[in-house]
Amino acid sequence: GLSPLVPGQKKSLLASYAMIYGALQVLKPFRVAAAVAMSKLSADYLDMTQERFRCSRNVAIGCQYLMGQVMMGITFYVGVTVVSAITGVPIWG
Repeated sequence: GLSPLVPGQKKSLLASYAMIYGALQVLKPFRVAAAVAMSKLSADYLDMTQERFRCSRNVAIGCQYLMGQVMMGITFYVGVTVVSAITGVPIWG
């Protein structure tokens, strides 16, 4: 298919964007509920990180932040690779 940035494709781009935005708005209450439910788990995980690495709370927070960034990067890479394989659109052109 054509890129949504090609002239004349603005209508399909806006429709796609509206669909994604709507889906995210529907899922927002579930995301908030999950965040509230995970707050105690996050505190326990922070304490465990602090004890296991024998470090200050700030260093433990930094370690968890870095681990989260690494996991998001891996997830992004796997997601793009899978979508590329399913759609047949090459990643590197």
